[in-house]
Amino acid sequence: MKVKTNLSSQDNAQAKNLGVFAHWEQAKEYLSDKDPVLARLFELGPKPPQRLYGVFDAIIRAIVSQQISNKAAHRIWSKVEALVSSNRTLFSVLVDSGISALSDVGLSRTKLATIEAVIQKYQSGEWSDASLCALSDAALVKTLTAVKGIGPWSANSVLIFGLGRPDVCPLDDFGIKTALKKHYLSLQMTDFGTRTELNKTVKLIVSNWAPYRTVATLVLWHSLGNAPQ
Repeated sequence: MKVKTNLSSQDNAQAKNLGVFAHWEQAKEYLSDKDPVLARLFELGPKPPQRLYGVFDAIIRAIVSQQISNKAAHRIWSKVEALVSSNRTLFSVLVDSGISALSDVGLSRTKLATIEAVIQKYQSGEWSDASLCALSDAALVKTLTAVKGIGPWSANSVLIFGLGRPDVCPLDDFGIKTALKKHYLSLQMTDFGTRTELNKTVKLIVSNWAPYRTVATLVLWHSLGNAPQ
């Protein structure tokens, strides 16, 4: 099956707002044809996110979610979102009130320091949503991870949930590792990431999902019952 590329102006507007998620059904058809495991997992009914976070919000959300459960991350992020009124952005709230606005939401000092560093990047003009959106996937990961406290996992999360980039698969993510073990790898391959044969197998599996690795990633998360929202 060929990937469709000709989109109507309405499709293009939707794609701009939702990235790859606007083409979920197209990706589903493509991936199901390519991979029988994903075809079966699509039957579990995974749904695409209904919106993309702005880039700034996606960065903060990724920092909030680092090294904690999805349930805990959702709880904390709900408190963060509660700080924002209908006519204000999270960025404006944090600029006006300072990092102290997040003092009671349950974040560690390390995460607060990382968020403060991000705010300073935006305030100085070094970063903006527009300038970060203009970067390639690799360049964005390099730019974000230059900040202490932002790792590859968080950068990939921004690519997926902030920009809706179509071809992202964070192989270092615990959930992705778990899903690959569960659905694809033999029981003998138990030491994930330490054996050449295993690494080659994983790369072959994941390369087969291009150019829709982001959708495949969300389907794998969903299959574990803990898909990010």
